[in-house]
Amino acid sequence: PLMTTLGNIKKFVCHIGSGRHFGDDHPLTDSDRTALDWLEERADVLLKQKAPYELTVHLSFAFLAVYEVMLGKRVTEPRQSGGASCWYYELSDRQPHEITAYRWGGNNTTGPKSGEELYDSVSPFGLDMPYARFLNKTHMLLYPSFQPLGIGDFCGFGHLPVYPIGMITNYACNADGVMYGPLAFSMHDVGHANWLSEVEVSDVREGVVRPTDAMRSSEHRLILRQMLLGSRSPADLKPGLRLLLFHFLHEKTTHGVARLLGNDNLTFPRCLEILLHTLRSWRAAYLPDDIKITDGGAVMAALWGARLLCHWRAAGFKPLSPEQLDACAGTFETQDAPLLQQHLDFIAQHRGSLRQMFIRGYSEWIEDGEQHYYCKTVVGYDLDVFFDYLMPLFDSFGSYSGLCHVDNIDLVYFAALTSSALRSEMEQCTGAELPEGIVFASEAPQS
Repeated sequence: PLMTTLGNIKKFVCHIGSGRHFGDDHPLTDSDRTALDWLEERADVLLKQKAPYELTVHLSFAFLAVYEVMLGKRVTEPRQSGGASCWYYELSDRQPHEITAYRWGGNNTTGPKSGEELYDSVSPFGLDMPYARFLNKTHMLLYPSFQPLGIGDFCGFGHLPVYPIGMITNYACNADGVMYGPLAFSMHDVGHANWLSEVEVSDVREGVVRPTDAMRSSEHRLILRQMLLGSRSPADLKPGLRLLLFHFLHEKTTHGVARLLGNDNLTFPRCLEILLHTLRSWRAAYLPDDIKITDGGAVMAALWGARLLCHWRAAGFKPLSPEQLDACAGTFETQDAPLLQQHLDFIAQHRGSLRQMFIRGYSEWIEDGEQHYYCKTVVGYDLDVFFDYLMPLFDSFGSYSGLCHVDNIDLVYFAALTSSALRSEMEQCTGAELPEGIVFASEAPQS
């Protein structure tokens, strides 16, 4: 794969060097050509050497830094409505030939800067991490690549300590709903590698396996993938389960997933928080096909996923047998799903009353303007259920998501079920008795 990366670096460098990439209005300078010639030459050398790992990773970042500088001198970043740039280019005060003058892990061995690394003198956030922390770790593999990757890809290899570093040929790219230039986009991926760097190819068979141990073990992460996306998971819930798995294997830290696994009573609302926030607040970070999931489908997927996770934890994080999976599926179909539907019907019937109750009594921040109403709460966080501190209760228009009338009352409702006081208040507010417990009252939940 690294041979492919080097070949693509060479092709794109030659394309830029031809003048076609930026066009006649932005001719290449002598500095540009010096840097591009060096990159092409080094790519040729490393291709002949069969892509030595450390030198190839270093050269990939050298290419990204040069391309970033070239873009910064030619591309005017679009402006948001408030006047701020949609993205920023790093190293805008440098020239391309200055970038390639540095050592880059031994790719450059001549010249006054060949004994220094770029990050020693100017450090865009995280640029030192690939070299100082990761390259010499035998259990980690950084993989710079131009190949676009989606949620399905990360679910496929996310159990392994392999960390793609995205390389782009566009002027900017979306990651987590934010636009980045080429170097910052790669640094975003370095950030993921940093918080997942505890994952190792290990086989934890002896003794008691804690949730943290399971999420740091490549073997157990593979079990998690096979369990959530296996043949016994209902086909109509697979899109939601795939999204949930993507967060477990890529978006969340090992500690964060371990915390989710640490309390059976809270596993469902915590899974639901992940899915509904993705479909509502964070939807700009995802491709349309990945979020074609209804609210009802997300809630059912969160409950099925939570039930599997609780069984997995009870089994000591060992693979569930076909008999255990069948029993879980049977209980879900005959008991859990009908009971959950009762709760969804209750929310639908009393949504207005519940919304007023939570806004009136549990708002942390309200913006009530002529054209915009926005209300946030910390109730789920204060109950030690949710991960996020501030959560929108209601937003008349989400500028980030592009959605109108974003309503998280359903999510807050399931968190409130963990509190006896809030249960009583919801019954008093609606004048109706709550359905039986999908989530139970626990005044001191353990997380």
